[in-house]
Amino acid sequence: IIVEFRHFDKTTWDMFITNKGAFLFSSVMAISTNAINAVVIQHTNALMLKLVATARNGVLVLFNAAVMGEVVTGIQFCGYSVSLVGFLFYNALVRRSNNKSSSGGGSSNTGKPSEPASGKQ
Repeated sequence: IIVEFRHFDKTTWDMFITNKGAFLFSSVMAISTNAINAVVIQHTNALMLKLVATARNGVLVLFNAAVMGEVVTGIQFCGYSVSLVGFLFYNALVRRSNNKSSSGGGSSNTGKPSEPASGKQ
């Protein structure tokens, strides 16, 4: 609103006032998304945030295609499927790495791949 304020006319203001609940909800959701992103990065890493966003987009598109009847081309379907498989593969690798490190002493359930051994004794 602040950036586009100078372009508002009476019709735009009427639309804003009529739908103020939707605008407020959208604003709260945007702020919540940013807060959740910060928490995800704090507890895992930036790569996991990117993978979660990619997986979320893939699931949303495939859900809309399957349930809502949205048209998805074969190439789009393959691309989103590959992104979901990549997300699942990365998570499997992280869990496998965490299971190996937790059996060797400390537990690391942060979603971060464990660091390789330094070689010091």
